[in-house]
Amino acid sequence: MPNKTIGGNNTVRFQSEFVIQNNFIEKGTIEAWRDTVASKCKGNPVLLFSLATAFAAPLLLKAKQQYSGGAGVHIMGKSSRGKTTALQVAASIWGSPTYVRTWRATANGLEATNIILNDCLLILDEIGQSDPREIGAIVYAVANGQGKQRAKRAGGLQEAANWRTIVLSSGESTLSAHMQESGKKIKAGQEVRLLSIPVTDRLYGVFDELHGFEDSRAFADYLKQSTSSYYGMAGPEFIKKLLEDKDCLPDLYARLCNHSEFKSSDGVESRAAGIFALIAMAGEKATEYDLTGWQEGEALKAVIECFKIWRGFRGQGETETRQILEGIYQFIDRHGDSRFSELGIDRIDYKGDNVEQRPIVRDRAGYWKETLQGRIFMFNSAALQEAAIGYDLSFILRTLNDAGWIAEHDHGKRSKKIRINGHPSILYWILPVENGVSYGTS
Repeated sequence: MPNKTIGGNNTVRFQSEFVIQNNFIEKGTIEAWRDTVASKCKGNPVLLFSLATAFAAPLLLKAKQQYSGGAGVHIMGKSSRGKTTALQVAASIWGSPTYVRTWRATANGLEATNIILNDCLLILDEIGQSDPREIGAIVYAVANGQGKQRAKRAGGLQEAANWRTIVLSSGESTLSAHMQESGKKIKAGQEVRLLSIPVTDRLYGVFDELHGFEDSRAFADYLKQSTSSYYGMAGPEFIKKLLEDKDCLPDLYARLCNHSEFKSSDGVESRAAGIFALIAMAGEKATEYDLTGWQEGEALKAVIECFKIWRGFRGQGETETRQILEGIYQFIDRHGDSRFSELGIDRIDYKGDNVEQRPIVRDRAGYWKETLQGRIFMFNSAALQEAAIGYDLSFILRTLNDAGWIAEHDHGKRSKKIRINGHPSILYWILPVENGVSYGTS
């Protein structure tokens, strides 16, 4: 590490071609951190998972026997629900709250960061701040663990940099949805390198257990205060204990991969399961090393729950199908109030001043209508193609029909013709469903 040597009797001085900012700052005692931070993660699977993820990077080599590259998990969902707090809790294992970085970086900037944080956790907040045109390539580069080939000043090529890391990311949308903003489609290889886990619809945002605090805000404030007071000890101590561990770590990892909850015949799912198994192993080892105060099996249970959430969110369909449905859902989330208006409420009379007003809808995408099943969004064809950018209309409609999202249509068609302000309009009546719940219902 930049400021210390862990293991062995020799002092090794760390030198880098990059300007070094010491990220591994320590404050307080490990006992205080365990009692005020780690113990409060009990009963909160998302927090348990985040902490376990933070311990996982050193196991890439020691247990998974992976010599470069890594993996990433992306906790996602609505804003102001505790995602950043979960990242700060994870960061406290290695350093201060400034250990959390944002996605607002170029591929070159992240390459230098990965080299500095080799075998450690890389935390990136707010994926929406990244350039959607670059994000796919950045995810590939980070997870592949190899930098760009560069020329030497005196001629010839420098040896490309290598690293191992685990990425813990957050954002309101998935990698796929963010890439679609620039017209790009996610590839299966990118999808498995940054696994999206929706986490904000639990009992209290990302939390399930508030440990006696009045509400989720008070609990989040407590965690932020605690992670600002005690940090940076657990990570180095974990590495020290790992170097002293007499267990055959590769065998232990293999047994976890064969756990009934992680077994899968699907290629992408099996690869993802290996990442979750490594995270579970990290959490259980940290507990064995007396760093967390958790019960044996507690980390494993939380990681399995998050794996099931990821698997359910991913679904069993093809990547293209998921991209279309997710793109439409995200489009409604972004534009449902600004580019749609309620059907039949195009004109409102204000008798007081006798002024006739119409709601201003710029770049109209369609209309909406409340039903007993939920809110139906009536898309025009241009908006539907914008929401599922990169796909032709017939494929979009076939996908929507197969998913059961087309709520109403004329006989033999997937659209429905209605009259609006005396003019005929052909619209696509869409009732989005996520996790079995129709949009606009609770």
